[in-house]
Amino acid sequence: MPYIKIIRPINLIFVIITTLFGSLYQKANMLNGYVIFAFLSAAIITAAGYVVNDYFDRNIDKINRPDRMIPAGKISPYSAYLYAMFLFIVGLSLSFFTAKFACVAMAFINTILLFFYAKKYKNGFLLGNIIVAYAAASTFVYGAFVTNNIKNIIAVSVIAFLFTLIREFIKDAQDYEGDKKMNARTIAVVWGRKKTVLASIYVVILLFITLLVLYKMRLFSLKSAILLFVLVILPVFLVLKDLLKKINDRNFKVTSHFLKFEMLLVLIVFLVGR
Repeated sequence: MPYIKIIRPINLIFVIITTLFGSLYQKANMLNGYVIFAFLSAAIITAAGYVVNDYFDRNIDKINRPDRMIPAGKISPYSAYLYAMFLFIVGLSLSFFTAKFACVAMAFINTILLFFYAKKYKNGFLLGNIIVAYAAASTFVYGAFVTNNIKNIIAVSVIAFLFTLIREFIKDAQDYEGDKKMNARTIAVVWGRKKTVLASIYVVILLFITLLVLYKMRLFSLKSAILLFVLVILPVFLVLKDLLKKINDRNFKVTSHFLKFEMLLVLIVFLVGR
């Protein structure tokens, strides 16, 4: 069904998981109605972001993603815009039921950022990537506000930010052709695909340094640090290094999916390594 497909239900499941993780990591007995409203509002606001993004990206998607609902003619642009506004309103309304001012404020900020990201910043240089990385990391913090779990969630939210930034660079490189034809100013268009992959490798190195700093701050165990290096950081570094030698559309797509799997693995590592 087009109105379900356009909100990326698989991605929304991940948003629900990350919000729950933020609420319940090391506080598993804190599941309550406030937490449920937190993950529902986070998922619906994210869904609205996907829809409004497709609305503003409809011309570029004719080249990069012709199978999406608007360029495929399954949803009209006007209907998509109204659908996005409806979802934003519902998501914001549900945030009030978390009974946390911080959650309402973050929901409002994320709504504004997602709208203007889609309208203005997505096709600009770097800022759009940072906004998406923030939005991904913020779901952990959003969930943590509900159960006063901020200290326990700092490490995973920082790692999520850097990890999402890496994936954003790869997605920009994947969309290079369409973005270039539409005169977008993404990092891949400005720097070229190869330098964009190289930049993502530098972010992996920064992620490794950050891992050491967070461990020194005793925000997670030695077991978690070792598992993150062996199962996440090292494989991602090697995959990106290989991608640098084999620049093509298929490899960018495969790498993007691989990075999504690795982010899920980060959560598993935190659960088993605490």
